[in-house]
Amino acid sequence: MQKDDRTRNGRGIRRWGTVVLGAIIGVVRFLAEFVSYTLVYLFAKLIPFFVVVICLGIFFVLFSLLSVLLSPFGISDQAIAAVAAVGILQVYGDSVSESSLESPSSRHSSIV
Repeated sequence: MQKDDRTRNGRGIRRWGTVVLGAIIGVVRFLAEFVSYTLVYLFAKLIPFFVVVICLGIFFVLFSLLSVLLSPFGISDQAIAAVAAVGILQVYGDSVSESSLESPSSRHSSIV
């Protein structure tokens, strides 16, 4: 009486082990590529956000420093904040107007 293929010399078990291992490796590779492409896409979209956050952090540090340095001269925090807000809006307006001057084809070619 002959044993079935699963137990005869362990060849069948090794074959199924290879299939399962190959499937696991395939799933892991798919997930790694999916995650990497997703992260690249998110960072491409979020990099301007991180730049804004870093700039706001620098702004708050400078605002605190200016507030401490100018308070003995009677200049209020509201005046410093108003001047800083106008400066931020001017810089933001300049960057928006420059990006709107680009044609869609030049923006597309710079991405690729």
